[in-house]
Amino acid sequence: MVLPSHFGRNCCPPGFTDCLLVGGCDTGHAGISSAEDACREYQSSLEDLTFNSKPHINMLTILVEENLGFAKEIVAIIEAQIRKVPPEQKLPVLYLMDSIVKNVGGEFLEAFAENLVASFMGVFEKVDKNTRKRLFKLRSTWDDVFPLKKLYALDVRVNSLDPAWPIKLLSPTVPMFLKQVGQKRPPKGLITF
Repeated sequence: MVLPSHFGRNCCPPGFTDCLLVGGCDTGHAGISSAEDACREYQSSLEDLTFNSKPHINMLTILVEENLGFAKEIVAIIEAQIRKVPPEQKLPVLYLMDSIVKNVGGEFLEAFAENLVASFMGVFEKVDKNTRKRLFKLRSTWDDVFPLKKLYALDVRVNSLDPAWPIKLLSPTVPMFLKQVGQKRPPKGLITF
């Protein structure tokens, strides 16, 4: 699905009658006035994410941007969806989470970070080897997104199930002999004690 150029603030994309917008739509749709309604509508749209569809993930990310005030509620819905869908549908929901934290950030990033290890493990434990490779690629893009301590905890947990999973260090350590390389050396020919 390609969003038309008029899709933007307070406007539902064509074909999505169950849009999630607080301010209403220019196309005649009534605005959603409560967190409960927003969550119900987001859940409805999320349930249609049954395969890796970049257009659908983009649409769900845009809907999140339109409802920044419902961060904790929407994150809880997405985390519940990760737990409830069959294994072949888990990765697309994790890709949605990735899209939201990278494109929206803020409260959504903080809320997803809280349960990142459990959400990721809920996918990793249930999927096949090829999907695990995709999870590794996804995890490799998060070094500048999530807190390093959270990613370290994630790597340790995954490594306990799959010893081939690398554990990235919290901070790079530089051996002492390399630290001394940058120090000034005495001129050649001088003997120092």
